[in-house]
Amino acid sequence: MNNLTKLFFVLIVIFLSSCNQDSNQKRQYKKASYLNEFYKNSNFKENSFPGALQMENEKGTLTVDSCSDYLSSISAYNVVETDENMHMLYYYLPCVSTVLNKKVNSSETSLFKGDMSNVIINELDLTTFRSSLRRKLDASINTFKSLGYEFDYADRKVTVKRSNWDYEFILLGRGDYNADGSEQLLVLFIDEAKSNAYYSSNLLVLNKKSNNKLWVAVDASEYLE
Repeated sequence: MNNLTKLFFVLIVIFLSSCNQDSNQKRQYKKASYLNEFYKNSNFKENSFPGALQMENEKGTLTVDSCSDYLSSISAYNVVETDENMHMLYYYLPCVSTVLNKKVNSSETSLFKGDMSNVIINELDLTTFRSSLRRKLDASINTFKSLGYEFDYADRKVTVKRSNWDYEFILLGRGDYNADGSEQLLVLFIDEAKSNAYYSSNLLVLNKKSNNKLWVAVDASEYLE
């Protein structure tokens, strides 16, 4: 193989790698646009589900028209990750919040003091959920306050800012989600690079026991029946 042929193959590999990266970024931000549409308001109703959706796999077609049906079906459904199917998966987090807020109990006690920024910045244990921050944390550095990052708070949303990264926490509900009598917070967490190279989102239930100094985060899907 001469040098010209080698160069040709190298250029092909670089081109294919670039195409794959562009596709992943487009998919991530397509997902972001779906989430942003759903989370413009914090209260969602069952009929917010956008009509009947269909998704194909090797066994046939799944059709759902409500968040409850969607969540009971999607976990057991072998999804083929195609552009045609991906739109179906984007409704997962909004549907989890819809179902949880429909069945949430009234709380008997609350340790939620001040505004939401106090919880997120000063009292949330960052080691209890997945994020791009994990490599920066240890036993003594486990809150945004200890990291020293700047933040904004407005309209149920806390945005923690770094030079190249944003972390958003959007309050979607309050109440007793785990039936222990105390109040928890349901929040959407968005972990996003400003370079558009990374985007992740998750729905978290924040909980605090009376004998704990910090709030802990649990994946909200764990509270689905």
